[in-house]
Amino acid sequence: SLLIDETTAQRIKAEVPTEIARVRRVAKVLPLGMKKPLMVSELLPPESPDFLLTNQHVQAYEKALDSFQDGNWGEAFRLLHQVPAEDRVKDFLTVLIAQHGRTAPPDWSGYIKLAEK
Repeated sequence: SLLIDETTAQRIKAEVPTEIARVRRVAKVLPLGMKKPLMVSELLPPESPDFLLTNQHVQAYEKALDSFQDGNWGEAFRLLHQVPAEDRVKDFLTVLIAQHGRTAPPDWSGYIKLAEK
């Protein structure tokens, strides 16, 4: 998969038809050594029978991400189960949520602090 920054994602959404490429927000992260969090997105191929994720799956993931960022991790966990089990991006959030007992930490700021590069 190809990860892109928020500026690139917005430009692709505005200029590239979904029949050519789609974009899915992955998570807002704070990479080690950086001071400002950034939204990371994934460049996806168009919806097709040959590709795992439908547009509905992408919408479900992004709704889960919104709940996750808002600190509603129980709802995010529930929504993530609408995304195919084979999706590795889903795994990333699901594991993080499960490790915290489906509850956002008390100091949750809406983004994931990455401990390594």
